[in-house]
Amino acid sequence: MWAVVRDRELVQWCLDHGADVNPPDHTPQGVVSSRKPLLETAAWVGNIETFELLRARGAPMHYGVFPNAVMAANLSAVEGGTAFTEHMDMLRHLLDVVKCDVNELSYGPHYASGSACVNPLCWIACHPRPNGTTAETEELICFLLDNGGDPDMTMEHKGYANDDRVLIQSARESARQRSNLFFLRIVEE
Repeated sequence: MWAVVRDRELVQWCLDHGADVNPPDHTPQGVVSSRKPLLETAAWVGNIETFELLRARGAPMHYGVFPNAVMAANLSAVEGGTAFTEHMDMLRHLLDVVKCDVNELSYGPHYASGSACVNPLCWIACHPRPNGTTAETEELICFLLDNGGDPDMTMEHKGYANDDRVLIQSARESARQRSNLFFLRIVEE
């Protein structure tokens, strides 16, 4: 299922022929599985029809669905065009229809950035575009802010190496530390 999630017709064929939307994990003991839950993968791809087909067939919702869709939209903002439009449509669908939380927990170090993010806005703040910013990136940030994204949200979390509590900083503070002036300007406006 994960290999064909980009193609709605193949997903339908797999489901019609007995594919399980939540197969048991056959990862050998002691090995960490890096496969995302199926709906997270579908949200990342940005195809609403496939996402809803899988959801209707019982694919479970996990907390990472909305943050994954935001990450995909942010990455596609560089390209613009159809891919970005599809990702923005997915975000609207996730908020308006599925009723995801715009500040959904997005904790975790992301892609070797050395950052820990508390919500999807924070992820964008931590990942300034190396090739400059785009109108699409601004649209994405404004969309999240307009729908209640909190640039000042922080979270206390158990530390990695011990039981100490650590404060995960806000998107605004993450942007300040990374000199992401583009993000900060949009938040201030």
